Amino acid sequence: ERFAKLAAEAMTLADGAHRAPAPVRAKRPDRAAKGQGAAPKPAAMNQAATVRRLVVVSGKGGTGKTTLTASLAALAAQPVLADCDVDAANLHLAVGCRDERVEEFQSGYVAEIDPSRCVGCGVCAKACPSGAIRMTPRAEVEPLRCEGCGLCEIVCPVGRMGDASPVTMWPAVSGELVRARSASGPLSGGRLWAGGEASGKLVARVRAAADEATLFHGRTLQVIDGPPGTGCPVN
Repeated sequence: ERFAKLAAEAMTLADGAHRAPAPVRAKRPDRAAKGQGAAPKPAAMNQAATVRRLVVVSGKGGTGKTTLTASLAALAAQPVLADCDVDAANLHLAVGCRDERVEEFQSGYVAEIDPSRCVGCGVCAKACPSGAIRMTPRAEVEPLRCEGCGLCEIVCPVGRMGDASPVTMWPAVSGELVRARSASGPLSGGRLWAGGEASGKLVARVRAAADEATLFHGRTLQVIDGPPGTGCPVN
């Protein structure tokens, strides 16, 4: 009973002062001049203005944030869930999910060196700030250590002489965006691979997917499991 009361108070707060302001659209002068007024607002814009977003955060990990989020989701009426803790996503374990759609998440780049074009000079290995290139005897990149800065491509003497550079910078797949179905409602989440970068960008994708599900299913409440830690780059 105490928890249900707490949940009701939290929903009231989310529905009150924290409601997102309605988008403002200026009237078109030509239509106003003809007495037609401004164009009607799309239904999606009107609905977006009434969506409540209840976000649970914590100052550090391991405080029970996800358990609290899952409990609020179970008590809420037809919510849309979003797991924005992409570094250690576990909301799906607490609410029980079935993946419906999984998309690759690309962020940053990773270098690849063609051994047939490499002359083995070692310039790139000496310049690499993360020590991701080793000579065997040609230059070889260790993908997990590569930070995608592209310095190896810049300093490579083969490419600087006008020949085809042996270095290619490829977009790196650093995680995945997941759209799932839970007992409480639609869930969007992300899984960032170990060492993956740009967690903030993946969280933005998760939030966008939650907004899409909210509009598609006609829901008015989002329950969001936020990232832990006061130093988290997402915060």
